[in-house]
This record gives sequence, C-alpha cells and structure tokens, in this order.
Amino acid sequence: MVIFRVHVSLLNIEPPIWRCIELTSQTTLKQFHRILQIAMGWTNSHLHEFIVGRQRYGTPDLHYDGPSEVIAEGKVHLSKVLPVLEARILYVYDFGDYW
Repeated sequence: MVIFRVHVSLLNIEPPIWRCIELTSQTTLKQFHRILQIAMGWTNSHLHEFIVGRQRYGTPDLHYDGPSEVIAEGKVHLSKVLPVLEARILYVYDFGDYW
C-alpha cells in the first residue's frame, strides 16, 4: 500500500482555495468523494463525478447514461486513476454550477 499526497484546488477561484490530503492508494473514488466533502466543508447535496481523460467515474444513471459511459466509483481505487506522480483527475461537484 502506498500513501498518496493529493493536492486539491478549486479552478478559477481567487484567492486560491486548496487542500492537501493524504490517502492510501487503495482509497476508492467513492471514499475520496466523501473525504473531499469533509475537507472542503461541503454537505454532499449535489451530484458529482470524476473525470480522467475521457473516462467518467461516479454513480451511473441508467435513465441518462449509456452503458459504460460512467464507471461506478465504488470499486475504482486511486492507484488506477492516479497511476503516476503528478497525474490529474477532475472532480466535478454540482452539475448545475460545474464546480
């Protein structure tokens, strides 16, 4: 198991708002979502997803998303989506405001 130090920053915000979080490589994206909510002081009241390259991870909506458009986040570990140092992942929280 490896410890990841993840730098989280909000885009297009002045002054910069950021957090540094340490997680294990076995943390799932679902767990990471919960940790982000706590670290940022948010209330988990909006939809969210993670985007890596062209792949989306989150909670698939069978009425909206096609097959395999969104991969369920509960079994995807950070080690898969952040495989190398300085890899990037986009976390979208609140689809209406897209932050």
